[in-house]
Amino acid sequence: MRGTRPSPARRRLGRLQRRLTLAYTLITLAGVGALSWLVIRTDGRSWQAAEYDEMRRRAAVTASLIYYTDAGIQLDGLDDDEATSGRPQVLVLQARGDGLRRVFTSRGPAADVAADAVVRVARTAMTRDDTVRAEGRARAGRPVYLLALPF
Repeated sequence: MRGTRPSPARRRLGRLQRRLTLAYTLITLAGVGALSWLVIRTDGRSWQAAEYDEMRRRAAVTASLIYYTDAGIQLDGLDDDEATSGRPQVLVLQARGDGLRRVFTSRGPAADVAADAVVRVARTAMTRDDTVRAEGRARAGRPVYLLALPF
């Protein structure tokens, strides 16, 4: 009895099946990889947007509590408000001559950001008379977000 060999058509179908399986697997892996990258990137942007929204809310509340009288700037409402405690830290800077003077710092933990980065963002906000967002680095190298709101 002779050994039966598969017909050429069966061999071609077998090769086609393996090629299609490989192609499907590669396409699926590429699609899952691209989708994963997109999800990670979108999540990072969402987190950053939420962080800036919280900073903007706290800055607006802080600015609404600051007022001027004949005696000068009044910050008495800042110590008791929820917006000026915890994270992110709130700083109030006042222009004095050519420099900026820190007149209020909120309670709670703060990122160790170089003073020149804070001054740069504050000066930009004062020049534009608009809210300015910026990214920086803490002295330890960790990324931080900065927001300045002129009042």
